[in-house]
Amino acid sequence: MNTNLENLKTAADVKKAFACHGSLVRYGAYLIATKGSWNYDTNRLDYSAALSDILTDTGKTATTQVMIATEADETFLDAGHAIEWAIGMIHTR
Repeated sequence: MNTNLENLKTAADVKKAFACHGSLVRYGAYLIATKGSWNYDTNRLDYSAALSDILTDTGKTATTQVMIATEADETFLDAGHAIEWAIGMIHTR
């Protein structure tokens, strides 16, 4: 697992890490993060995904505590497919 993601402790930390070409989606007790990064070999955005457990929900992004659960080993063509992967991971837990 990416050690940088392991250091993300709040929803605000996740939001900052996935800010550019990214999105956060709350799905029940989970936080799904996607981020697009330019792939110079294919000349397109490749999307990554990470799934975090929400540990404590304070109702505020800055203080909601999270813990990274898993991240995708593959990249996706768009954020929709990255989110689909994360939801699939939730349902297999």
